Formats: sequence, C-alpha cells, structure tokens
Amino acid sequence: FIKWFVQGLEYMTSNKNLKLLTMLTFEYILHSKGIFKETRAWCPDCYNEMFNAHGEVYDPLIWFFEQVNFCPKHNRTLLTKCPYIDCQSKQRTFNRYSNVHCQKCNRWLGTSDATYTKFQMMQKEKEWQSWINQNIGELLIVAPNIEPPSIGKVFHMINECFETQFKCNVDLFYGYMGMEFLSLCTMDRWRTKIYLDELLKFSYCTGVGLEELFTKDKIDWDGRKIRYPV
Repeated sequence: FIKWFVQGLEYMTSNKNLKLLTMLTFEYILHSKGIFKETRAWCPDCYNEMFNAHGEVYDPLIWFFEQVNFCPKHNRTLLTKCPYIDCQSKQRTFNRYSNVHCQKCNRWLGTSDATYTKFQMMQKEKEWQSWINQNIGELLIVAPNIEPPSIGKVFHMINECFETQFKCNVDLFYGYMGMEFLSLCTMDRWRTKIYLDELLKFSYCTGVGLEELFTKDKIDWDGRKIRYPV
C-alpha cells in the first residue's frame, strides 16, 4: 500500500524523489511495522536555532523514526507533548496549518517561554541513542545511491556473526540478542523480513553499522568487541 501511495503522490506532484522520504529502498529487508512514529517528536532547541538562522522551521526526517528519541546536538530527549503545562497535548504527525505550533493551543513548540525539563540520561543510554541516530542517518544518506540489498545476504551475515563471534553458543547469543534474534540463527526457515529494532540492537552489540551490513559483501569480524545492549 505504501509503495502505491508514494507512486501516486509522485505522479500527482511530478516529484520523483518522494520515495526517499520513506524506507522503501529497504522494503525487502525491513518489516513495515515499528519504523515510523504515530505521533510527532521534536527538539525545541533545534526549532529555535532554525528559526533564528533562517526564519523557518522544518522537522528532520530522522525525528519520525520510532527508535529516535534523542537529539545528540543538544544532548536532550525529544519532546512528544506540547511543552506548556496547561496543555500537554500530543501532536499528530501531520498538521495542515503549522508544524511548529501546538495543534490544540496554537502556541510555539520551541523553547520560548515554555517550561520543560531536560531529562537526564545515563551515559550508556546516550551511547545507544547516539548509535541509533548515526545509523539511521547513514541509511537515509546512502539510500538513493545503493541497490536494494537482499534479506538472504543480511541473514547470512547474522548467522556468520553467530558462528564466529559467539562460537554458536546459544546461551551467550541469547544473553546479548534475545530470543527473537536467536530464532533467526537457529530456526529452519528464516523470516522474510526483520524489524528495524532488532537490526539496530544487532548493530550496536556487534559494532557493525547498518550501512556496512547492507552495502558490504563481507564483514571483517577480527578485532570487533561485543557489547551488551541497553
């Protein structure tokens, strides 16, 4: 459905680049569920910087990803509700009038005079969130210039990691990756697609970036250290 929808929009708008605002390049690998948020999230500090520098504001595509909850530039979590105490309403993904004003109270969603809390994160959580931002950002950059990778190739590399890095130790692999990922290496028939959450976890634990996983024909496992997920 999404593919047909995007093709229809491209035809109606004469814009042939709308596919790049989706993850259709990786449609044969990534499960469609759990990629994009149902409601908006934003960094108010970014809003203010954009407005002060250019007089206009936009939402970077990376903010729409379900896994992205942190702005590494301003070292803060993204807001998901109107920052004004007397409102606190969630924002729909699309606003026909303005994406920088609350859809309920119509006030500015940047910091301005609103009271908000900069939530503190543990260093490990910051590392994890920064890894997510970096890897999704890299995927968005390379998507227009690569051939869609095959799911068989990705599963082969996951299984190779299971054999070389974990020495086929089921308990050890389960401790790091969990049951869902363990099933990818041990069941007789692989699933046809994989969730982005699972791939990001695998990427973080093994130190293999998603761009490397999707574009390289072979992974050099020598010297790579395994780290526990957050």
